[in-house]
Amino acid sequence: MAIAVAGIVLGLGVPGFMEFQRTNAMAAATNDLVTGTLLARSEAVKRQQPVTLCTSPDPAAETPVCGPASLGGFVVFVDEDADAAVASPEDVLLRRPAPGGTIRLWSDAAHLTYARNGSPRDAAGGEASATRFLLCDDRGNRPASGGSAARVVVIDAAGRGMMRQAIDVVATAAAALGADCE
Repeated sequence: MAIAVAGIVLGLGVPGFMEFQRTNAMAAATNDLVTGTLLARSEAVKRQQPVTLCTSPDPAAETPVCGPASLGGFVVFVDEDADAAVASPEDVLLRRPAPGGTIRLWSDAAHLTYARNGSPRDAAGGEASATRFLLCDDRGNRPASGGSAARVVVIDAAGRGMMRQAIDVVATAAAALGADCE
């Protein structure tokens, strides 16, 4: 009898616990990205130099390469020449590995560069800075815990990163980014 009750409790509790873990992993990945934007913005103002956050397939590399990295992480670095590329003597301030699991990351540009006044700016050569990042896992854009299971980090004109999880906002971002977040 006790084994049957334990089996029923586990059968009901495990799926809910797994959903809880996946929601927390998505929240942690989103918070890491928002923290990266805040760090880049504040360091640009503090140092009076451009600072860039860029996605990277290998943020742990000695000299990380910026580029599209749906399964990668990101780096924040002092971008002295404002070219949105890590070069030797530029300081790497933060390295974040890929979130892990099935979480993928898309953005409308591979980098977000902040000018010394803390506002987003284009990189040298006119390459535009990112204005939104989409984080999505295998649950896609379905209802979960007060919004979508996926998250969008929107960069406003002043350079602040804000998390959004409304289903329509996620759907619009996914369509604009060509992301597979169904």
